[in-house]
Amino acid sequence: MLLESSTNFSKEIMKKPQIVLTEQKISFAGNDYLGLSRDERLIEALYQSAKEYGISPTSSRWGLGWNTIFEEMEKNLTEFFGTEDATFFGIAFIGGLIYFSAMREKHDTVFCDATCHVNLFKGMSAAGYTVHKYRHLDVAHLEELLETHAVKNPIIATDGLWGISGEIPPILEISNLAKKYNAELLIDDAHGVFGVGCRGRGVAEHCGIKPEDATILGSMSKALGCNGGFLVGREELVDLFRSNEVTSGTSASAVPIIGACVKAMQIIKDEPELKDNLYKNAKRMRVALNSKGISTVDENSPIIGMVLKDEFEAAKLSEHLYKYDIAIPYFKYASEPRHELLRGIAKSCYTEQELLLFEKAIKEF
Repeated sequence: MLLESSTNFSKEIMKKPQIVLTEQKISFAGNDYLGLSRDERLIEALYQSAKEYGISPTSSRWGLGWNTIFEEMEKNLTEFFGTEDATFFGIAFIGGLIYFSAMREKHDTVFCDATCHVNLFKGMSAAGYTVHKYRHLDVAHLEELLETHAVKNPIIATDGLWGISGEIPPILEISNLAKKYNAELLIDDAHGVFGVGCRGRGVAEHCGIKPEDATILGSMSKALGCNGGFLVGREELVDLFRSNEVTSGTSASAVPIIGACVKAMQIIKDEPELKDNLYKNAKRMRVALNSKGISTVDENSPIIGMVLKDEFEAAKLSEHLYKYDIAIPYFKYASEPRHELLRGIAKSCYTEQELLLFEKAIKEF
């Protein structure tokens, strides 16, 4: 329920996020960029997987919790990203823990963007790394830190597509620095994989770096609307990720969701128009916002980072859109220091009526 006073609403929504999505509201936030979370084909695949394999794997990967559908998933990921190997796990949030714990034997120092996703910082902290943060997207500052803190075998870590703002870092320049300083490169591209790049391989593909030049941490929940996380890259590293204490000691993913993931990957290969529609809709939304004087952060992303005057104006726009049955909740994201941003998204599945409603709401703001 919305508060009558915009000022009070703005203050209240920043204290306690509102649960705003009902059957009458249209989600222009969250994830599910390709609109597959309610696709009947995924639901059927989930059902059939449950019938064949059961609901739970009942064990860890190495304790009989693994079967042929998991193998198929990892093979599909390897082929899709053009890498040597891939490993799949229950949720992308543990990706940082897996990566950094596995790499700790040969690496002890990380250079990372100051606003990387929290899962990376959790992983670095748990594994006891020395961490040097460079200013957000500032490659010159990264090189300055690499020069100043000359260490053997460093790791450079960055988000791929920033999940709140929709920014894409200069990955090619960062990759070149990794080569220059003999560093491993980790890209947490949870929001970019399957939705960014000409084949959907994420920001690495978009920025022109080769599959062997980085380890990619990805998610099935952002573009595909499924669930699960994965790491793809060189075989020698993926072997470490697959067998370290984090992955070997935890239960495997729920089997039915793997069936849905496999189906989703098949759909996006067979239907490239899904990604085409996503970017057409994103462009249309940005045009509407820009014509009203609301700038957006990046043009190459399904994430629509709307830049308002301040946090109160951002909350006010959220309230205004809600009156038009458009749900874009405002709250302060822990990983985003700019509180004047309102995070919306494009989806490939928006109807003409829904887009017209968005345009009308923005025009009347």
